[in-house]
Amino acid sequence: MHRWYSLPGLAIVALAVACSQPSSPASPTGAETDGTGAGPGGITLKVGAPVLQSPANGTLLSSLNGVTFVVSRVTGLNASFAITLEFDIARQGGPQIDNTKLAQGFSGSTTYVMNRQLEVNTVYTVRVRGVYQTAFGPWSDTTTFRTPNLPPARVTASEIFDPLIDGNTAGSVVGSVNIIPGVGAQLMNQSSHIRYTLTTPLEAGEMSLMATNVDGTTPGDKNKVFAMSAGDDNITANPYRFTAEWRGTNYLEGPGYVTYRIIYGDGVSRDGERHQSSYQKNRWYFWKFTWRTGFASLQVRADGPTGPVMYEQSVSGGSNPYRPQPHRVYIGAPVGQNGPIDASVPGMIVKNFWVSAQPRPEFPTATPPATGR
Repeated sequence: MHRWYSLPGLAIVALAVACSQPSSPASPTGAETDGTGAGPGGITLKVGAPVLQSPANGTLLSSLNGVTFVVSRVTGLNASFAITLEFDIARQGGPQIDNTKLAQGFSGSTTYVMNRQLEVNTVYTVRVRGVYQTAFGPWSDTTTFRTPNLPPARVTASEIFDPLIDGNTAGSVVGSVNIIPGVGAQLMNQSSHIRYTLTTPLEAGEMSLMATNVDGTTPGDKNKVFAMSAGDDNITANPYRFTAEWRGTNYLEGPGYVTYRIIYGDGVSRDGERHQSSYQKNRWYFWKFTWRTGFASLQVRADGPTGPVMYEQSVSGGSNPYRPQPHRVYIGAPVGQNGPIDASVPGMIVKNFWVSAQPRPEFPTATPPATGR
């Protein structure tokens, strides 16, 4: 091992090493990560602040989903390197909701689509900065934007739109139902349900909602998530019965089975196959039933309309249209001939109820519920 003791010799070695280095740096000369030469606010990357081109400051969005951000290309001493754009998106005065880091595009601007649903009638803030490895440039000016108001719940002759998160319902409450603002409507026991009436029978359409607070510990037998019938006659033997069913702890074969039954006024019961799955009490599930003459299908997905499929079964046959008079629709179900044990799912919390022949609209978000209510 060689040891260097003389200062002149050390200087010569240092000079030789320096002369052997390439003339162009391999990384930004301004990327100081130890605080040396840091600018205002601790800036360590010699680039300018990006400019948020869209949305404009103070924009009122037309949708709760898919906000598109367009950011100008950063310029400056280090802008020729592979700059990453860091987004800081937050609820105004609240927590950060997005901290995406996206490679800067090669054109004059970079586009980022935030693929998440925002809360209704809420102001959000966004700012962006350039980043290279552990060094960062200045933040852009902060831009604010607001989401639209909650659409009003409504029941028309052949359509139901009921978000259930604003403390109200467009239906008629029967029994003990707790409508929790920001969460949804909770059916407190098996006799509880919400009733709606369509004055024009819906021969084909979709019925859907989001449900939570249901798992393998939920009591009951052949409990109903949602249902339809002709008038108020016994739903079990109703000539236009439809029931989407969750099997509770009293079910002989065990809890967690999902199935359904529909009768088209022809006296024939058409049942979806029973499937058992493991459901989580604090998770939301999307239930969707579609029907038309000769066909019906029930689908359950975890987390939302595009989440993992938990149940999907179809039935076909028959030429009778589904034409109940009057057309009753229920969240849960009224008590039938077997008593409350076969009625509504007790404790279930629901939101975003939709019944229509039209495509399902975008619903506002809601705060996840506290379990064990």
